[in-house]
Amino acid sequence: MSKDTQSDGPAGLVVINPRDQVYRRCGFKFAPGKNTFDASAFTDEQIEALGQDPHITVQDKKASQSAVSKSHVDLANLGELVELDTVDDALKPIVAIMIEQAFDKKPNVDQVAFTVPGEHDGDERKTVKPSAAQRDEAWQIIVDAVAANGGA
Repeated sequence: MSKDTQSDGPAGLVVINPRDQVYRRCGFKFAPGKNTFDASAFTDEQIEALGQDPHITVQDKKASQSAVSKSHVDLANLGELVELDTVDDALKPIVAIMIEQAFDKKPNVDQVAFTVPGEHDGDERKTVKPSAAQRDEAWQIIVDAVAANGGA
C-alpha cells in the first residue's frame, strides 16, 4: 500500500519526479513534479534509498534552506539571477528547468529532459534528453549566476 503523506511542514522532504507518470518507491508514490512530505514519515534507510535512486531527486528542505542561507542566494528567485536572453537557444529549456526545479546539485540528464511538440500538426510530442555536455554547460550558467550574486 502506497503512502500519501504529503505536507508542507518545516521538516519536509521534497521528492521531485521528472516523469509524466506516478513513480513508486519505498512504499510511497510520487506524482509527477514536486512532492513534499513530512520527513518523519520516512526511515533513514528509505531516505538513503530514495537519494540514490537515479529516477528522482530528493531534497531535504532543512538542508536546502541552510545551504541557501550560507550562500545568501534565494534559490526560489534564481530566475531573476539568470538572464535567459543571453543563453544559447539550445540551452534555454534546460536552464529554465534547472531554475524552476531549484536543484541544489547538478541534476542528471533525465531530470532535465523536456517535451517538444511535433514538427507538424498532429505529430506526436517527443521527449528531448540533453547531452551531458549540454547539461554541464547549462549547470555552469546557473553556478556562474549564483556566484555573481554573492553565492558560494
